[in-house]
Amino acid sequence: MKSQINEKRLINIVIVEDNDNTREALEQLFLSADSYECINSFSSCEDTLKNIDRCYPDVLLMDIELEGMSGIDGIRILKDTYPNLKILVLTVFEDEDKIFKAIQAGADGYILKKSTPQDILHSVKDAHEGGSPITPSIAKKILNLLASENKNKRNFNLTKSEKETLKYLVEGLSYEKIAEEMVRSIHTVRSHVRNIYSKLYVHSKTEAVVKALKNKII
Repeated sequence: MKSQINEKRLINIVIVEDNDNTREALEQLFLSADSYECINSFSSCEDTLKNIDRCYPDVLLMDIELEGMSGIDGIRILKDTYPNLKILVLTVFEDEDKIFKAIQAGADGYILKKSTPQDILHSVKDAHEGGSPITPSIAKKILNLLASENKNKRNFNLTKSEKETLKYLVEGLSYEKIAEEMVRSIHTVRSHVRNIYSKLYVHSKTEAVVKALKNKII
């Protein structure tokens, strides 16, 4: 009975990474950690797209620089087909161009390979629970870049509740935590998020967060 209970709590993960050593190290990390299971791994986006239907994960870890199709293009295609799939970028790249392209493609989070194993595990759990994990140094780059751009405030016709929901998304809270803070049902929070996406013309929480900061919505 205990093993059945634990199995229900596993977070299923697929890894897309073309470096054999890195891929195997990540597989070992999730194998040795409680509540996580790597159900498959691929060295290319092409193989991932061919097989994702039979190994659909809770969270997909995606490298950016891959042979053949780039991770950013892979994210875009996967999000178009599976909009609810949680995709977490795990990369060595810290330049703003790749960060924003990944976010615009629909990435739910952006963390660096130099992160500690515990930070990687926490980020995967956070993404699974509805958060938008971003490595602190990446978050700082995003804020610095936005600070250098024109930030004319726009309203986007968000309601008070939608703005409050967006504020909590910016803080990285999951839907469940937002519902607790707002004393609302999870269904109501999801409805607010759908409205936010529609009004901001975005397709992911990470993209909504960037747009909120860029336009000083909150």
